[in-house]
Amino acid sequence: MEMQQIFGQRLEQLLSEKGISQGEFAEAICRSRQSVNFYILGKRNPDIALAGKMAEYLGVSCDYLVGLSDIREDKNSNLTADQLGLTDDTMKFFAGLQLLATGKTNFMKTDYESIGFDYEKEIIPYNMAQGKATLKLLNDLISHERFGVLLQYIKRYRDIASGNDTMAVLQDFMIELESPITGKTYGSKEENMEMMKEFCLHIASKYFDEIVKDIVAK
Repeated sequence: MEMQQIFGQRLEQLLSEKGISQGEFAEAICRSRQSVNFYILGKRNPDIALAGKMAEYLGVSCDYLVGLSDIREDKNSNLTADQLGLTDDTMKFFAGLQLLATGKTNFMKTDYESIGFDYEKEIIPYNMAQGKATLKLLNDLISHERFGVLLQYIKRYRDIASGNDTMAVLQDFMIELESPITGKTYGSKEENMEMMKEFCLHIASKYFDEIVKDIVAK
């Protein structure tokens, strides 16, 4: 597809997404409505200065608008999965929830209707409510100020359990020391590891409990 056509399609899509009429857009960029229509139809391309002005008004990068990049870089941060560091399974999970939240799922429509449900009135509203509620809870959880600390203790537990704990050398050293009170060593390596794992689980549970209470209290 030619760049001129890509530009026209993206311009039309962005105007539609943001609810901006061609007349309103034409006035904002100091051009006629007919010129805007020509851009959308792929009959004309703007110069660099005008393309930059259009992109700024629409909240996207100029490279995206003219077809040089697929990264929008607008104020809504439409980043790719690679940029976010998310796995395919994670992206599919969030995408599925978004479909539920917007009522765009219809893969079970025939099955529901065959057993007597009104798909449009009884199923979609339920799916949307569940999807929106779950998305909000996930966003509240991930954005909580203590979520990062919770993950650190989960990671520490995993590292200890797998034998990759970065503090293992220090723990081994502690095991060999004798108590100045009893004269006994502090315990075996296995006992120490179990103690540390239990401690990590305790702290992780404590933080998770506090996070949940904060979310519910909102």
